[in-house]
Amino acid sequence: ASGPVMKKLYSQAAHLVLIAEASLVNGGEGRFTVLDGRSHRLSRVCRSTYAAELLGAEEAFDTGHYSRGVLSEVFGHRLDVKDSELAIDSVPLTVVTDAKDVYDKGGSDTPSYGAQKSLAFTVAWIRSMLGRSGTDLKWTSTENMFIDAGTKDMDLSHIHRILDQCKWSVKYSPSFVKQTAKKTKPVLERTVMVGEPMNPADPLYGHLLRVAESPGWDTDRKSVV
Repeated sequence: ASGPVMKKLYSQAAHLVLIAEASLVNGGEGRFTVLDGRSHRLSRVCRSTYAAELLGAEEAFDTGHYSRGVLSEVFGHRLDVKDSELAIDSVPLTVVTDAKDVYDKGGSDTPSYGAQKSLAFTVAWIRSMLGRSGTDLKWTSTENMFIDAGTKDMDLSHIHRILDQCKWSVKYSPSFVKQTAKKTKPVLERTVMVGEPMNPADPLYGHLLRVAESPGWDTDRKSVV
């Protein structure tokens, strides 16, 4: 989140819940179906990109855990018994993030949680989730993360292509990477007429000022090239 001091700011998060083939998270390609998804403003403005990514991952874990509970019941497990947690954990849950610091902090055994102390509770909860059976956190590169379009104003062709194919891989693969192109600088059109003052923003303006202060510039062809 960034902007003018007096402007109301928000931090954006997005996630998708997929039912997918195991190969999708185990290093290969896999087909999937979208079960749930959300792009929304976080309940509080975050002081850093890391904080926003961490809170987004927390919500992804929360929604994913609820979804695995629903699937567990669909598969015939009862959730009104004492060992219902074992039934829920029988459905594997893998959360994928493109934030390397979130992945490192979540999977670390050290008490480190970053400079923002209030995030300690979020890190602790994510680590407690990762201690459950069948629960995992994996990292993928930003170029491979198609849900990235849910938090940024960007080209949507990548997410459209992945959702149209219903096939993806957590592992970096050229087949699923966003195609990026370098932006070209716009060419400044010079419409200055003879006798009119020159725009100070023109890249040539500073050069002409320096040349004008150099004796003999009118006879030195190299100085005006």
